Amino acid sequence: MSLVTRPFDKDLGPTASGGSRELRPYSRPVQEADHVDMSMYVELLSAVLAGEDAMPETADVLLDVAVACRARMLGSKAGVTVSAKHALAYEIAYDRALVNLCAVGGIDVDPGRFAHPGEERARLERSLAETGVDLCNAQHPDPHS
Repeated sequence: MSLVTRPFDKDLGPTASGGSRELRPYSRPVQEADHVDMSMYVELLSAVLAGEDAMPETADVLLDVAVACRARMLGSKAGVTVSAKHALAYEIAYDRALVNLCAVGGIDVDPGRFAHPGEERARLERSLAETGVDLCNAQHPDPHS
């Protein structure tokens, strides 16, 4: 007994009544957006960075912010149930802090490189580590002490 109740075309997937009408979510070719080279994540991060005032913070303050944001972002991925919108907000907050910290440290940084956020984060964290700022092993100061 077959579980397929409709004719199946290997190239198109299931078809209605044996016809050639595709039953996928996109019955017409998907049109590319005008900004093909920019991911939605890059747009969000760029908008957040563009909306900032000049950075009056010192490198120490930026480092504390980056460490706190990184801990929050990693905590949201550690099995704790967090909504997608909160997880995205934590990633954007960390990347914003990371970009600002790198800019103050003279590291080449461009929000446009965040099309693959994990890869760009790793690159920037390595660059910071080479200057003596190891975010991967930094401890966030306990605000209660």
